[in-house]
Amino acid sequence: MVAGLKFLLGSSLLVLRWARATAEARKLRDRALSEAVKRLCFERRPGVGSYDPFAKLIADVVARWPLARLEAAVASTLAADASLKTTTISDEVGVLTDLTLTLAATRARKAA
Repeated sequence: MVAGLKFLLGSSLLVLRWARATAEARKLRDRALSEAVKRLCFERRPGVGSYDPFAKLIADVVARWPLARLEAAVASTLAADASLKTTTISDEVGVLTDLTLTLAATRARKAA
């Protein structure tokens, strides 16, 4: 269960990071970005299912994730993966809780 969640989070963050970099480099938004994400998913995992909802979600949220925050999120997920494989200090729930709090802490705060 935890390994699946970690894999899903990590792969989603990598696609989001790719989408952000692609959106900035190629000036893509909305439907064009969604189509680019869908093409990437089909190239990597053809025939798995419909990528439409996932691609639309990525295109919708990509603007809320600055590239620096995505880099930090991917690094934190990699560190959590290493902790899950090597740690004896905390259990799986503790490692994932720490990762979740780390990802939330990288979010920019709005001025009051």
